[in-house]
Amino acid sequence: MGCCGTKEAPKGAIAAKPQKAVKAEDDKKYAVKNNRGEAAIPLDTIGTSDDVTVVYFPDDQAASPFNELDASAAVSKDGSLARILETIGDCEWKMELCVPSLTNPNLVVVLNAMSENGMRIRIITDDKFPTPPELSSAVQHQVFKKPNTPFEHSFAVLDDSSVLSGTYDWTEVSALTTHAACVSTKSRKVAARYVTEFDRLWEETGPNAESFNNNARSAVSRFDKKSNIFFFPDWGSSGNHDTASAILIKSMKKAKKSVKLALPNLLLDDFHAALTSLPVPVSVLTQQPCEPLAGLTVYTLENCRHAFLLIDDTELVTGSFDWTMKSSTGALQNCVYYTSGPVVESFAKEFKDLCNKGTLLQ
Repeated sequence: MGCCGTKEAPKGAIAAKPQKAVKAEDDKKYAVKNNRGEAAIPLDTIGTSDDVTVVYFPDDQAASPFNELDASAAVSKDGSLARILETIGDCEWKMELCVPSLTNPNLVVVLNAMSENGMRIRIITDDKFPTPPELSSAVQHQVFKKPNTPFEHSFAVLDDSSVLSGTYDWTEVSALTTHAACVSTKSRKVAARYVTEFDRLWEETGPNAESFNNNARSAVSRFDKKSNIFFFPDWGSSGNHDTASAILIKSMKKAKKSVKLALPNLLLDDFHAALTSLPVPVSVLTQQPCEPLAGLTVYTLENCRHAFLLIDDTELVTGSFDWTMKSSTGALQNCVYYTSGPVVESFAKEFKDLCNKGTLLQ
């Protein structure tokens, strides 16, 4: 993940916090209010440098156990999961983690080591999964308790300066068995957007959750046409502002050469309708067996949990959003729009390689 070099988190991390906090305060200019209480980030500021990197799964090295007494031993091991854990282990003073579960024992080992080194760790998980007894009491942990809203966020924010996001759900089983990705984006602008979403969920899952005004939240939870980071559920459009779903469909329609979409399940909804109406070649990679669809070249691949869109192989939209209208209005998901750069080229190669491994529906 273009991971940082091996280093041990400083014992004086808490003492360094005020300096980091000052930086975070300085970056409030990135949080100028738009219609979701967030700044719109120009598309050409994301995905154009090596500050955006990616690792893919499945990972043959994911099952390698880490030394429980020294979590830094993890960084010497190969594999995508080890690189993710190395990256969060390089965190200097705080981390927000939003994942469905904490069933990965190696992740718990690293989180405990970070908290013991004075890091401020906040975690939100789905209440369908129990809190591991091994998790340190120093780690702040809250659970999401809305059974009718699927909890499908998978992201981490490190030191208010970088974000790990994607379809990888941070479990050891998924690391070994599913086709997924985790993208590292080093950007304070992007991190500020994710921290805003995390803080919203932290309030919603905290001790005062019963008094949380969901209607007031939904009134500012929409997107303008310049936004390139999207959080779901999508609460609809208003005035000159489109829904995130509408913006993403418009992005498809601007394609001049090709559209490629990887997603777990191809459903007959508005996204499908948009794909079949495009005047350019459209290729779809999915794990769901389905009949050939007019106008689409469809490949199936078992355990494909990827969820990304490629437009002309020059623009990329990826995250935990699964590209169904049902999820766009009912599930906790997210995605980021990247333009050009190595990360787009990398996903284009991943799409081609997985299609070659998959089955073309005739």
